[in-house]
Amino acid sequence: MANIRKSFNFRNGVQVDNDNFVVNPNGLVGIGTSTPSEYFLNVYGDKGLRVTGLTTVNNVYVSGGLEVAGITTVGFITANNAHISGVLTVTEIDLGNGGISNLVGYAITDAWVAPDSVGLVTTRRIGIGTDVTPNQQLGVTGDANITGIVTAASFVGNASASELSTGTIPDARFPATLPAVSGANLTNLNGSNISSGTIAAARVATLNQNTTGTAGGLTGTPDITVGSVTGASVSLSSGNVSLTGSSGNITATGSVGIGTTNPTQNLTIKDTGSNATLEIIAPNNRAQISVGQSVGLGNSSSLIRFNDKKLEFINYDVGSVDSYIHQGTGTGTTGNFRWIYGQTGANLMTLTYDGNLGINDTSPEHKLSVGGISTFTGNAHFDGDVTVVGNLNASVTLSGVQSFNINATSGISTFAAANITGSLDVGNQIGINTTSNSLSGAGLDCLQGNAIFKNVGVGTTAPKSAVDFSDASGLGAYMIPPKLSTVARNALVVVSGGMIYNTDLNKLQFYNGTGWETVTSS
Repeated sequence: MANIRKSFNFRNGVQVDNDNFVVNPNGLVGIGTSTPSEYFLNVYGDKGLRVTGLTTVNNVYVSGGLEVAGITTVGFITANNAHISGVLTVTEIDLGNGGISNLVGYAITDAWVAPDSVGLVTTRRIGIGTDVTPNQQLGVTGDANITGIVTAASFVGNASASELSTGTIPDARFPATLPAVSGANLTNLNGSNISSGTIAAARVATLNQNTTGTAGGLTGTPDITVGSVTGASVSLSSGNVSLTGSSGNITATGSVGIGTTNPTQNLTIKDTGSNATLEIIAPNNRAQISVGQSVGLGNSSSLIRFNDKKLEFINYDVGSVDSYIHQGTGTGTTGNFRWIYGQTGANLMTLTYDGNLGINDTSPEHKLSVGGISTFTGNAHFDGDVTVVGNLNASVTLSGVQSFNINATSGISTFAAANITGSLDVGNQIGINTTSNSLSGAGLDCLQGNAIFKNVGVGTTAPKSAVDFSDASGLGAYMIPPKLSTVARNALVVVSGGMIYNTDLNKLQFYNGTGWETVTSS
């Protein structure tokens, strides 16, 4: 071919055939088109454009296919279908009108697959936020914001519970035991998805169950706020059960055990370490226990209460108040009923199991044993003998007594329809005989006061006068009047007929109503 060296200047453009090659007056080149527009090079047709050398462009627009065999550097590529057999180095790839920047890709045959309506699929490891091959299938350096469902066989590392606001995490996604991570919180947790395992107390700040459910077990020190609790059993190793409201009830249809899991009665309190105590306190009122067969303090009930520093036992019904001792089958010596003064521990009164009552006597041998002075302001009745050890100082009246015996070394004193007034010191027995109206026996010694009888017989049981000495015999067959000095005589209050023996005169004297007369021998 001839070697032609010429320069041509086409002011209105160049056209080869109709559309094989066209340069319009604006300098736009069209290949396969007679009307190039917008771009300096417009290539149309199935043959496309092949560049085998180094091509540097700012923008490439391809409506058909673009095949690059070598290294191509462009500023912006818009193509319906681009096949790059070499290395594609770009600042940005726009896929589906979305930007993906800083993408590092590897030209491996099975690296990327884009199935229909799926997106990118690969069997290779993917690293995001890093240019180092990750050890896991997907390695993300930095925060990941995932708005959809994340499905994984396991999670390794720390998950921030504050980022889990909605959705459900299946049981299979959690290990058998959750690690204890300080500061982790779970909100909007669906309790129906917790079927087993243990939630540590530090992980549960407040358990608030607004619907009816069953709790398998709670450990630690959780706070529970519910409307009602229904269960087979409630047990506490420590802590309190309290009602904080102004009213409320703790009810049980079975038995209640305190200190035991096997109560034998409706309420059983057991404490093996110290004293088992039921304490009822009313600081400003009466503390009381009601026991009975009617609701409240009805007529068929009783009451044990502490009121105004007093312990009171009250039976509202018509029955008795009974005290039992040794009702069971226990063996050994039966004890006593005792009344003890707590300040000194003194046993004030003892009632033995066989019926002996001791006042100030801890071991009474008789039905009534009094240690100390006793006072009877009313009548005293004795069906048997009365034994006095020592002196009997009494100011009493005995009337209509069938038999009255006073301890004496010998003899019997008998009274019939007699009255005894004053103080008596009796060393012998006195018998009252209501049929004979007489006094007989070893003797009656009246130290002070008066002994008044209807008829008195000395030496006889059938006195013929108020005082009858006619049958007296032996060494005592005489009468000795009172022996007084003149001074003692003058201190007497006497009536006519009174007689004494004046020890100053050694004479008998009678009071005639106005003065004393001395009995002299004629």
